Amino acid sequence: MTNETVLREKLSESNEYLDLALEGSNLGIWDWNLTDNTVKYSERWAKLRGEELKDLKMDLSDWESRVHPEDLPGAFEAINDYLQGKTPYFEEVHRVKHKNGSWLHILGRARFSAWDENGKPTRFTGTDMDISELMSSKLKLDRFFKLAPYGFAFCDMDGKFIELNQEFSRITGYTKDELNNLSYWEITPTRYQEAEKLQLLSLEETGAYGPFRKEYIRKNGELIHVELNGFKVEDYDGRYRDWE
Repeated sequence: MTNETVLREKLSESNEYLDLALEGSNLGIWDWNLTDNTVKYSERWAKLRGEELKDLKMDLSDWESRVHPEDLPGAFEAINDYLQGKTPYFEEVHRVKHKNGSWLHILGRARFSAWDENGKPTRFTGTDMDISELMSSKLKLDRFFKLAPYGFAFCDMDGKFIELNQEFSRITGYTKDELNNLSYWEITPTRYQEAEKLQLLSLEETGAYGPFRKEYIRKNGELIHVELNGFKVEDYDGRYRDWE
């Protein structure tokens, strides 16, 4: 077996592994030539949109014409931010029209992949992922968070409010903007300090907080009885949050 044959077999095997990985992750690949605006799309990129690869023009219009009109300016802004060096890479979510008329949520990610002799980027290569199911779940959770008849609040481990819903605002009497400038401790009477230490110890050891009955100090100075249940969550950046 010659070296050339071995190399061809290894390349074929590598391509097979790549195809399997892309199929499993449902990723479509695109490669944009910045010098002439032509774009090479993978077969899976076309299939994500219900199209056949042979029917594409292989230029930027294949992508642009399918993006939701409301999302197109934001998509181009994210592209330009990366092209101008304002962001370390391109990442953006936009809606794309499927051939059957439905709208998909696509997560696009890309980086430069080639440069000319002057260091100017000549190719922009990336992937598209269909995250429609994830976005549907997120919208449902957002709706529940906003409209639930219970007060919900995210705090960092120092007690600063990060995100809260309308009911939590109603319970405390503060607007969301006012609460964003306050902390959990500023609406907690000082006599709960020792009990709070035990709850924080439980949060650290078990990840759970409560059920814990205490009082909040409302904006008008009134004390209101509440029962808290919370848990600790870890963000993608490794920082912990308390959700109660």
